[in-house]
Amino acid sequence: MDVRLLPQHWRTASAKWKRSAYFAASLLLATLTLASLVYAAVLLWEEPYTGLRWDSRSGLIYAVDAGSPAAQAGIRPEDTILLVNGVPFSRVRSWLRTREGKMEVTLTLERAGQFMTIPLRFAPAPLGLRVQRLVPLLVALVFWGISLGVWAFHHGHRVTRLFFLASQVTAALLATGSISTVYTQYVPWSRMAFSLLLPTVAPLTLHFFTRFPQEVPRGLRQRMVFPAYGIALLLTVVTLLSYGGYISPEWPHQPLNRVYVATVFILALFVVLRRWEDATLQVLRSRRLLAMGMGISITPLLFLSLIPDTLLKAPLVDYTWTFLFLTAIPVIYAWALRAGELGTVDWVLSRTLAHLVLSGVFLLIYLLLFLWVDDLVPLASQTSPLIMAGLAVTAAALFAPTRRYLLHLADRFLYGGWYDYRTTLQALSQKLRGVIRTEDLADLLVDQLSEALRLRGAVLLLVDDGHLVPTRAIGVFARPLPPPLPARGNVGKWLMRANKPITPAQMRRALAASELTPAEAAWIHLSDAALWLPLVHGGDVKGLLLLGTRISGDPLEPEDLLLLDILAAHAATATENIRLVENLWARVEEVKQLYAQLAKAREAERKHLARELHDVVLQDLINAYVTLDQIMTVPDSNTEEQRQW
Repeated sequence: MDVRLLPQHWRTASAKWKRSAYFAASLLLATLTLASLVYAAVLLWEEPYTGLRWDSRSGLIYAVDAGSPAAQAGIRPEDTILLVNGVPFSRVRSWLRTREGKMEVTLTLERAGQFMTIPLRFAPAPLGLRVQRLVPLLVALVFWGISLGVWAFHHGHRVTRLFFLASQVTAALLATGSISTVYTQYVPWSRMAFSLLLPTVAPLTLHFFTRFPQEVPRGLRQRMVFPAYGIALLLTVVTLLSYGGYISPEWPHQPLNRVYVATVFILALFVVLRRWEDATLQVLRSRRLLAMGMGISITPLLFLSLIPDTLLKAPLVDYTWTFLFLTAIPVIYAWALRAGELGTVDWVLSRTLAHLVLSGVFLLIYLLLFLWVDDLVPLASQTSPLIMAGLAVTAAALFAPTRRYLLHLADRFLYGGWYDYRTTLQALSQKLRGVIRTEDLADLLVDQLSEALRLRGAVLLLVDDGHLVPTRAIGVFARPLPPPLPARGNVGKWLMRANKPITPAQMRRALAASELTPAEAAWIHLSDAALWLPLVHGGDVKGLLLLGTRISGDPLEPEDLLLLDILAAHAATATENIRLVENLWARVEEVKQLYAQLAKAREAERKHLARELHDVVLQDLINAYVTLDQIMTVPDSNTEEQRQW
C-alpha cells in the first residue's frame, strides 16, 4: 500500500511510529550488547587458572607457566592431552569447570610414547592474567560506547545508522567469541551466537563503506550489497539448521562463514581504497583517514604478533596487547564521520603509520638476520657484534629516506599525487630559477603555492619606491588591504634580521616595544595571516609573502617550514633577478629610443638636404642649362661675346 494515499495525520502518525520503533530497537540492541559484555566480563574474571597453553586441535602442550597448578602437577611442555575425565580431547569443548562446580579434572597424557594419568586442580587466576583476559572486551566496549555516542548525536543519518549497527554487532561478536572460547559447554548459546553474528558484521561493514566516505553509484552499490546480505542470510539459516540438528555436524558451515567474511572484507577494503570519480578534498581526506586508521590498528597485530608467530613460532608481543590497537578503528571512524576537522588527525595518522610500518619492518628484518646470521655469514660467531652494529647503523641511516619515500607512496596511492604538496614546493623552487617576470613570480608564489598548501589565501608584496606594495592577493586577502608597508621601517628592519618564516604572534611580541607607523601596525595585526615569509637578498628586503591558514587546519611541520624557507630564499633571488632584468630591459628600451631618435634625426637631415638641393641649387642649374641651351641654338645671336659668356 502506498503511504502517500493515506490521510496526512495517518502519514504523520506512521512516521512517528517508525521513528519510535527504530529508536526503541536501537536502544534494545545497545542494551543487549552491553549485557553480553558484562556477562562475558564476569565469566572471564572468574575463569580458573591452570598455567597450561595447548594446541586446540592436537592437544599438544607447548607452554607451562612456572609455579602454576599444571607445573606443580608434573605436566611438562611437549606432553599431549589424550583424555579429559575419560572423554577424548577432540570431543571436549571446555574442561576448565565442571557442571558440578568441581575445581579438578583428570588428564590422560602421552609423554615420549608413555601414557600417564594426572589429576589437575584449578586455582584462581592472578590479577594480571584476569586483566589480560578482559582486553578483547575492552575493545568491544570501545566499539559499543563510541557507536552509541555517534548514534545519539545524529541518530537520523543513514551513515550513522550503519556505523552504529556494524559497531554494535562487532562488540557483540567479541563478547560471544570470548565466552565461546572458554565456556562453550556451559553457555551453549555463545557459540551459536558467535556463528550467527560473524556473517552479519561483514555485509554491514561493506554497506557502510559504500556510503562513506564517498557514496558508491547506486547500481553498483546494490550489486555489491544485496548479494552480500543474501549470502549472509543463507549462512545464518544454515547455521541455525546445523545447531538444530537438521544438518549433519560434518557440514563445514564455520569454514564457509570465515571464507565469506574474508571475501566481503577484501571487497570493502577495495571500496575504501578505490579512487572514485569526482572525489572532493573532503572525501579524499576521509578516505585517507580510514585507510590510515585501518593500517595503524592492524600493523602492530601483523608485525609484532602474527608474522613473528608464523616465522618464529612465538609472537614478539602477546596477541592480547596488540589487540588493543583495534580500538583505533571506531575512534578514527567516528572522527571521520564528523565533517571537517580531519587535518590534524590525518597528518598524525599518516606519520604514525609510516613510523609503525617502518619500525615493524626494520625490527623484523633485524631479528631475522640476528637469528640466521650464523648460517648466512661464515665466521659470524667471531664477527657477530660488528655485524649487528653494522645492521643497526644501516637501519638508522635508511629510516629517514625510507620514511619519506613511504609517505610519498601513500600520498600517491591515496591522493593520486594531488596531496603531495612537498613535491610541489620543490617543483616551485625549481621553477623560480627561471622566472624573469613579476607576473610569473606572483603566479608561482600566490596562486600555485596556495593551491599546493590548500591555503585560504595569500598576498605578495614587492618593493616599489621604498615601500612594500601588494602585487597580487587571493582568497581571504582579496579585499582592501592596509597602506603600503615601509621597507626601511621597524617592521622591514626586523624582517631583514629575522630572514625566516615567522608567525604574526612572533612579530607582535618582537615589536611590542617598537614605535610603529599606522601602516605597520595594521599589517602586523592583519587578520587571517598565519605566516610571514620575508624575501631577503643581499641584506635588503626585496618582498614579503603572507600566507593564510590552511583550509583543513593542518599544522605546518618543521620540515614544511624548512621547505618554505628555502622557497623564500629562491623567491628573493628571483625578485632580485627580476629587478635586474627589468633594469636591463629599461636600458635596452632607452638605447632603442636613442637609436630611434638618431635614425629620425638622420632622416630629417636627409630630407632637409634633399629639399635644399631640389628648391635652390637644382633649380639654378636647370635655369642655367635652359639659358645656355637657348643661346647655343640661336644662329644669329651667336656672337663671340655671347659664346664666351
